[in-house]
Order: sequence, then structure tokens, then C-alpha cells
Amino acid sequence: MRRGGEIEGAHLGVSRFSGSPLTWHGRVMAAVLAAGPDAVAGYDTAMRLLGLSRHATTDAIEVVTPRPWVPDRPGIVAHRTRRLERCDRGVYESIPVTSGARTVIDVAGRRDRTAITALVDDAVCARVTTRRWLFLRGRALRNGRRGVGLIVSLTRPDAAAEFWSWLERQADREFARHGVPAPRWNTRLYDDRGYVGVVDALWELARTVAEIEGLRFHTSPAQRRDDARRYNRISRRHRLLRYTWLDIVQRPAQMAVELLEALSAGGGYPLPIR
Repeated sequence: MRRGGEIEGAHLGVSRFSGSPLTWHGRVMAAVLAAGPDAVAGYDTAMRLLGLSRHATTDAIEVVTPRPWVPDRPGIVAHRTRRLERCDRGVYESIPVTSGARTVIDVAGRRDRTAITALVDDAVCARVTTRRWLFLRGRALRNGRRGVGLIVSLTRPDAAAEFWSWLERQADREFARHGVPAPRWNTRLYDDRGYVGVVDALWELARTVAEIEGLRFHTSPAQRRDDARRYNRISRRHRLLRYTWLDIVQRPAQMAVELLEALSAGGGYPLPIR
């Protein structure tokens, strides 16, 4: 069959039918097979397989293997690991791959804090892994691994309150840095129907409220439904602006412009400046 051209070499020791189109998935499978029986797709390649493509930063096919292996084709990167337990392995469309939790942990070493936080939020919300399992595997594998301490702190049971406290302080600093008048934080709000709830930031004279949303997996579906009803009641009498944690971290200047415009439109600007 090889002489007749029906089969061609994909890697050393790995062949393929030449009549079939060579897809990206096929190239990944061929690379994993060539790397040996215990090899798996990992890092950015695993993220693409698991549905987290937006977090991938390289097009190279990345393979994790417990044995030394030098790829015989360009565009393939081999990562040697001393520890790849059964619970850190999975299969996606017949391709051996690192589990969702292990993929996030491995990739964390080459991401900054913002990118790690966004990846954890997306991975848990997309059910690539669970919060509890990511916490447990992070705690087990954190020794000497860059970025894994942050994963553990984001996923531990009491993480939501700590993250919100940090986010509120960060927002307050960005308001001051960009000239936004000081709001009242964590204020109880009422309307004609009674108690609405506690709002994150309130500018009373301008009747403007800013709500700051933390990590999605820190809230339950029931909490999100309650928040939606609360937002509707707030917006009956106040200008309501909603911001994510990424807005505060990555787009503070744009957020400040929007807030200043809302305060001006509300007739309460200028307000007392810090």
C-alpha cells in the first residue's frame, strides 16, 4: 500500500491514508501517537480541543509526554513532564489530551494574572472543569508551578468575598485616578415598593448607580436571576451602568468616561472631588 501511494508517513512510526484530507485534528493525533503511548495533547492545543480557543496564543501543536521525545516535523512542541496522573488525562474525539483542570494549571505558567483569571472563569463556566476539582488539582500541583497559587486562591470555597473586596478597592483606585467623583459604596437602596438591595456604587445627586460584576462562577444561577430583577428595579429611578471585572482591570479609562458622562447627564456633576 505504501508503494502504491495509498499510505504515507505522517511521523516516524506513524502513517496515514494519503487519500484522506489531513485536518488539524489529524495532525494532533499523529503527533500524539508519534510521541509514545503515554503522550497527550496539552497546553494551547488542549485548550483548542476543549473549547477554550480564545485563550490559545500559539498555533504550534503541543504534546505532553513523560518520556524524552524530539518531534520530527516542524510546528510541534514537546513538553516533558515528570507527573501525569490518570486523573489529569482525558480523551477528546479519540485524541488523548490533558484534562480541563490540568490544562489550565499547565498554561498558567505562561500567562499573566489577568489572563489566568479570565481562563479560570471561562473554563469553569464552560464546564471544562469544576471549581472544586480545579482547586484540588491546583493545590496538589502548585509546588514550583508559576501561576497555580492564583488558581487556588480563585477557586477555594471562600474566594468570592476576597475577590470582591479586591475588586472594589481596585475600582475605587481607578475612579480616583481618572477623576470620577467618589461614590458611596455598598449603599442600601429603596424605591416606592420598598427595599431594592445593596448597590455597589451610588452617586446620589446624579441618581446614578454602577454595579460591578465579579467572576461568573462565583455566583449561582439563582443569584444571577435575583441580580437581574434587582437591576430592573434600580433602573426605574436611576441610571444604571454595569461593569465586569475585566472592565476595571483592562478598560478603566473607558469606564471613567462613561461614568462621567452619566453623572453629567444626571445633573449631579460636578460632585465633591476627592
